[in-house]
Formats: sequence, C-alpha cells, structure tokens
Amino acid sequence: MIDTNNLDNDDDDRHIDSADQFMGVCMQRLQGIDKTTNEKLFTITAMLNVIQQFVIAEAKYQRKK
Repeated sequence: MIDTNNLDNDDDDRHIDSADQFMGVCMQRLQGIDKTTNEKLFTITAMLNVIQQFVIAEAKYQRKK
C-alpha cells in the first residue's frame, strides 16, 4: 500500500524548493543590474509582474490542497 500522505509531503517539498529557487533568481536579477535608470526600472517592472503571477499561482495551488 502506498502512503499518500508521504507523497503529498514530497510534492510540497518540491514545490517549496522550486518557489525558493524562483525567488532567489528574481533577487539575483534585481541585484545584478548595472544599467541606466530606465533599464533598471524596466527590469524591476518586469520582475514585479513575474512575482505577481507567481504569488497568484501559489495562492491557487494552496486552495487546491
């Protein structure tokens, strides 16, 4: 018999790890900006849009549980 609770925990662990990696990449991108002010603002705006989409997806994921 398969322990489905353990499978759910593994899935949650993978989801948390991928979320952590995603946020780390976002921070690296924002910290590594060596450009003009307009380029910085464009990059920050793009990353905020990505983070917004990620947060919405995370909320939907949690609701399904």
